[in-house]
Amino acid sequence: INLDLDKLLDFPLNKFFDTYEVNLTELIAQYQQHASDAEKRAETTETKLANLRKLVMQLLKPSLNFDTETDCNTDEIGDNVDEILAAVVKESTKSSQPSDVTS
Repeated sequence: INLDLDKLLDFPLNKFFDTYEVNLTELIAQYQQHASDAEKRAETTETKLANLRKLVMQLLKPSLNFDTETDCNTDEIGDNVDEILAAVVKESTKSSQPSDVTS
């Protein structure tokens, strides 16, 4: 762009920066809203996951051999539900596999 001195003096610099500021403010607001929405979705997902873990532990609890005196809290076990569930699956697949009998 070639602007001579007259065109440069006539350039609406204030309007240019006002428009720039408005658009930049809108863009920042959009990113903030996006971040806020993502945070809400993450919190909702974490809550759903925690509730699901509690339900899984309630389902697994009868099949786990807890002593009634030293019974573990479902909330405490819920944090380890992945490991416990993997152990239960491993045990159940062991018992369902046919044993090798050599004659």
